[in-house]
Amino acid sequence: MANKFYLVSGSAGHSGSTVTPLLTMSTSYPAGGLKTSVTTTTTANNILCTNVAGVTSMAWSTPPVAGNFSLSGSVTMSLWGLESQANDNCGFAFQIWHKSGSASLNGNGVETSMCSLSWTNTEFGTTAANRTATASLTTRAFQTGDRVVLRLYANTGSFGSMTAGTITINYNGATAGASGEAFLEFSQNVPLKKKVAMRDR
Repeated sequence: MANKFYLVSGSAGHSGSTVTPLLTMSTSYPAGGLKTSVTTTTTANNILCTNVAGVTSMAWSTPPVAGNFSLSGSVTMSLWGLESQANDNCGFAFQIWHKSGSASLNGNGVETSMCSLSWTNTEFGTTAANRTATASLTTRAFQTGDRVVLRLYANTGSFGSMTAGTITINYNGATAGASGEAFLEFSQNVPLKKKVAMRDR
């Protein structure tokens, strides 16, 4: 059982609705070094976070759930990021999806939104700092093997018009309270399948 998932760099396959690579979410701090996601900003809004500016959009997936249950309550996204210049007028937003059906690592499961797009109330600065956003979840019935999927977006919030530049999000950090500590925290516990160690006979 766990209700906090850290954003890590390992691959979890592909999204069921798009070709977006799914990275993994872990219940413990990741090993290895800090990673970054760099996203191009324009005069648009709600731009999916990409691995490097303007290239491949990204999403994260939890491990498969252990059994049938209903997920509801609230969820908080906490991460560290920055904008390239003060007049980018940018923060981040996030959205949660229920991946059901064929929800194996590379399955073509159906994805259903569990909340509206939710954004931080504080604009990024030009140096990395922590930002958070919270959403209320629509109740969804999960079955064994289903997953929770997270997508992040560049978003103007109430900061003015977004201008051309970039935002950088740091993740895969292994130190509490430091840049790169990125996690999704649920108010309700999410039961996960346990790994079984194989031993030589």
